[in-house]
Amino acid sequence: MAFYNNVLSGDEGLLKSLIKASLSVRVINEKNGMIEITNLSDIAYEIKYGEYMYPMPLYPNQVLRATIPTGTDVEFSNCICGKDRHITLKLW
Repeated sequence: MAFYNNVLSGDEGLLKSLIKASLSVRVINEKNGMIEITNLSDIAYEIKYGEYMYPMPLYPNQVLRATIPTGTDVEFSNCICGKDRHITLKLW
């Protein structure tokens, strides 16, 4: 795994484990998909979900409230696991 210029690259399994350990997700409202994501790490992640065209920054030690329905794929734009392949996870 390597980290340079705010980009993480490496094995998909290792990156997913690191992301899961770095983030805390709390459900605020299950009906409308409101969640609270806390970045517990020193790494600034860039996430894309739903209809958003551009990545949203999730800075170190930041708490972000977002409407992300359950089962939605969230792409981590600055986490690369291959040529033109980014890490994608379901946060809840």
